[in-house]
Amino acid sequence: MSYRVLFLGRPNVGKSTLINRLVGKRVSIVFDRPGVTRDRKEVELKEGEHNIILVDTGGFIISEDADRLTKLVRTQIERGMNSADLLVFVTDVKQGCTAFDIEIANLLRRRKESVIVVVNKCDNAYEQNLNSQEFHKLGLGELFVVSATTGYGVSQLRDEIIRRSKSLNSDFREETTSVSKSINIAVLGTPNVGKSSFINSLIDDERLIVSEVPGTTVDTVDVKFSYKGYEFVFIDTAGIRRKKKIKDELEEISVRKSIATIERASVVIIMFDANEEISEQTKRILSLTEKRGRGIIFFANKWDLVEKSKKYENEDAFTKEFYYIFKANTYCPLIIDSALKLRSKEEILDLIIKVDENFRRRVKTSELNQLLEQIQIEHPPHGTKGRMIKFFYAAQTEEAPPNFTIFANYPDEIHFAYKRYLINKIRNRFEFEGVPITINFRGR
Repeated sequence: MSYRVLFLGRPNVGKSTLINRLVGKRVSIVFDRPGVTRDRKEVELKEGEHNIILVDTGGFIISEDADRLTKLVRTQIERGMNSADLLVFVTDVKQGCTAFDIEIANLLRRRKESVIVVVNKCDNAYEQNLNSQEFHKLGLGELFVVSATTGYGVSQLRDEIIRRSKSLNSDFREETTSVSKSINIAVLGTPNVGKSSFINSLIDDERLIVSEVPGTTVDTVDVKFSYKGYEFVFIDTAGIRRKKKIKDELEEISVRKSIATIERASVVIIMFDANEEISEQTKRILSLTEKRGRGIIFFANKWDLVEKSKKYENEDAFTKEFYYIFKANTYCPLIIDSALKLRSKEEILDLIIKVDENFRRRVKTSELNQLLEQIQIEHPPHGTKGRMIKFFYAAQTEEAPPNFTIFANYPDEIHFAYKRYLINKIRNRFEFEGVPITINFRGR
């Protein structure tokens, strides 16, 4: 059982900075611009055996005249409030107690017992002792006066959150579930290819904000989903554009965080628009993923538009052209579908499990050397200088990602084409579908 704490308040009051301070590391993007946080972002607060989830949210704006994206942000906050055990209402002492704060307080009044009011940005004694007092008129009880930037008062707030989590259930323990393991899946692609829609369709929930506006997703967001005893952690990311097209510092930070998710994942789903030409940026995303040795699944989105335009005769024709472009990546499975009308949900989830298992697979040394001996008989290697090369021994030196070492008499003379041949043999024999394999050659 998790104790969920949702942080809400007007835009730019410092919710993300406060959460970063509470957990002791930078988990949410902080930028001096309203509207950076949009989706609900969940962060774990470590406290012994207690499982406390802090939920960061976008700016809460109550207005019928708000644009569609602002209304979508508010809907996400309201849905998060319904599942939260504690609401932390963050205000800004420098702007004072505004009419917007009072409107939010009126909405929270029916849950007064499970609300904490935080007066943030109290960076000096005057703000801490005098200016903060006007927030008592919100009528929501005790105030927690803090400065997320300097850390003032944050430890008291942290203690109060922990105290409340314990009082909710004196036997507060993590529930024992049937989940056997967790799989991290990063969903990457260029802007507006449908990453958020894809995750929403997989989990059957409007968990992520979907908008036709490119750049709707700014920060990375983890979305958990259980299936067949596995806990899937889908990582939604900001669209990755070419470096020279990025002229905004915030987008540069977002792109860096998106690329960093590759390290956290065992499986990366590379999404692209099937109705458009394969971009160079999609190829770069593939290259970054391969270099890190992560499992790869291609997802061709918006196939419904392709069927309407009749750009391809059928899926086989598209697949043939796709693998002609990605000749070196025929080991990576390709799913063709539409994120909005997803037909292949179970196929995708089962494929993720399979690729994750392949990513973590360890081959028995005896079986690997049996294969190596068979290869030397059927197709012996030749050195670049005409020398006969002999393999002595092979072993898998790493898993997740898989890495193999082969000892030979002339390791530096093995042609790259033969190395690729060996990789394909190992992949086919030991089922490494979807996973890059590395082979190192060494002298005895």
